[in-house]
Amino acid sequence: MKTCRLCQQNIRPKKVTGDDGIAYDYCPHCHVVIAPIHELPDATYEKSRYDLHDNRPDDAGYIAFLSRAINMASPYIHAESNILDFGCGPSPVLCMEVEKRFNCSCLAYDPFYQNVDIEGKAPYDLIFSTEVFEHFHNPGESIEQVVALLKDQGLLCIMTELYNSLEQFQTWYYTRDETHVTFYHKSTLGIFEHLFGMKLLETDGKRVHLFKKQKT
Repeated sequence: MKTCRLCQQNIRPKKVTGDDGIAYDYCPHCHVVIAPIHELPDATYEKSRYDLHDNRPDDAGYIAFLSRAINMASPYIHAESNILDFGCGPSPVLCMEVEKRFNCSCLAYDPFYQNVDIEGKAPYDLIFSTEVFEHFHNPGESIEQVVALLKDQGLLCIMTELYNSLEQFQTWYYTRDETHVTFYHKSTLGIFEHLFGMKLLETDGKRVHLFKKQKT
């Protein structure tokens, strides 16, 4: 028996092998697929991989990619919004784009590159977390920490690609990045409501998902 690191249920995980050859644990309760502890990369290796990212503010393709999240959240953004980009990476491109479009405040945070005080400016009206949730080693604990930074009725907009089936997972390109260690199914998004008090407002069914924090 193991305790699922997302839903905290005691489970007998099913083993499913990714395209990278790693045997991952599948939780039948929350449908997360997660790397076993001994397969998790250390922080030094993680940063060495992130240093290779070349996400520049003048890269139109990257801005278009981030705009999928920005556009989904845009009806809820106004000039007084207090916004956080959680896991911005080496360059805070999303914050730059949000501030330019909406003339509001957006704080960039990343544990490796922008390790600033995020609790001091909490609670937030909106938190973006783009291509971050798949890197969480202990997703239940990490997501709970992110949600705690939101106001009641605040919004969380995440980007993380969903797997479609365990059969598809076995040849899925998303597992080839050694820093991707936690993978979610569309059914997992519904379970977030129970686990973290979040209501799913909108999803594109593949990568971009918008939640609202329910009153505590």
